[in-house]
Amino acid sequence: MSVAEKIMSNEKVHPSIVSIEVGYGSTTLVYSANGKHMNSMTMPSRPKQLGSRSDLTGGLLVTTGKSAVVTVNDNEWQVGTDVGLSSERKSVEVLNDNYIDSDEYLAMFLGCLSLQPHNEIDMLALALPVNRMHLKPKLEAMAKNIKIGQRKIDIENVWIVSQPFAGLLYHVYESSPETGLRSLINKNFLVIDIGYLTLDWLSINNMRPDEKLSGAIDLGMSVLVHEIAEYLGSSKVFDIGEVSPSIINKAFETGNLSMFGKTFDFPIHVSETVSFDASKLIASHMEKAANKITNVIGKGASLDGIVVVGGASSLLLDHIQRRFKHHAVVSYGIDAVGKGLQYGGALKAKSGK
Repeated sequence: MSVAEKIMSNEKVHPSIVSIEVGYGSTTLVYSANGKHMNSMTMPSRPKQLGSRSDLTGGLLVTTGKSAVVTVNDNEWQVGTDVGLSSERKSVEVLNDNYIDSDEYLAMFLGCLSLQPHNEIDMLALALPVNRMHLKPKLEAMAKNIKIGQRKIDIENVWIVSQPFAGLLYHVYESSPETGLRSLINKNFLVIDIGYLTLDWLSINNMRPDEKLSGAIDLGMSVLVHEIAEYLGSSKVFDIGEVSPSIINKAFETGNLSMFGKTFDFPIHVSETVSFDASKLIASHMEKAANKITNVIGKGASLDGIVVVGGASSLLLDHIQRRFKHHAVVSYGIDAVGKGLQYGGALKAKSGK
């Protein structure tokens, strides 16, 4: 059994570890239960404010997946994997820039806590974007004395790190299970997290963040989604003004664009009735992102490793690899930050600090 596996399976230490990563586009919940420490759910950061609770279908049509209903400032919100399936409810596409001060963030946060099984949590691990780390004290205060309806959840310890650092922890968990954090000693790593609203990057030097070589800019996937929505809605393609961002988001997930009751290949489709090529917009966006990071980091001669995380990591990977051709750049998907938090939370709990 590896060091990582021993830490994650040590029921005598802190069995109730819960991690919540609320991003602008998606949220990942990870929790320990039934002998497993990486039970996870990833859902849209799109809570639905409930209006009329009447069921117009008489129970014939129901939502699927896991969801929870929580109350925030006297309003009920639905959170979970099946949001977006019910048309009579008002939805919020992404969290606004107020972030943890918003009702949407609190709805996602409480919804995740409601979906995990523990009423007593020994370690709650949370993450913030690099440019929102100043909100750490406020988030710590918010995570105390949680009550969801009649359910009270006691949280003993709260641990908060930047989202890219949690991504690096997942890389350690996946690539160096025998050595754990020792694999970071005297090493320099660059971690890039391409999220929905922001592009974050973090430079780690001998296990310490280098703030001068770290940052975040508003160049996440939402910018690209908006550009593609305008392009597909233009007179060159469908001629409908602008396509809904939710349709584009779904196309990135499935590889198919669903509109007008039809399915089109995405990002490139060629047929007698309609043709489009969104790949050029995708490549242009990823080039901008890679250029921004290269302008700060340089050639990366001092780097020992580069990690790319996030739902769009596979789209950015080649553009980063071309700029850092002497490195083996690795990428992990949309739940890497949440799972890295879970691993880090176990380490933090084990250390007793």
